Amino acid sequence: METYLIIAAVALLCGIAIAIIRNPGILKKIIASSATGLMTLAVIDLTYAFTGIYIAVSVWTLAVAALLGLPGVISLLFLKIIWNI
Repeated sequence: METYLIIAAVALLCGIAIAIIRNPGILKKIIASSATGLMTLAVIDLTYAFTGIYIAVSVWTLAVAALLGLPGVISLLFLKIIWNI
């Protein structure tokens, strides 16, 4: 199973590298999307006392927030609210 994860990570990094080489301006967009996702995850974690919604901060949730940005965090919220995962 770990082999598949390593292969997927290498393929993702190669895709990102190719996109950056072809279009250098995309790097700013990737960094902005990652920062937005991580900040949103932090805001959700900090407002737990008021909202009652908590997303456990782990390697996987940080990866989802960094790679997918705001849509990834919203997906994590839906999973938490609907299925209580």
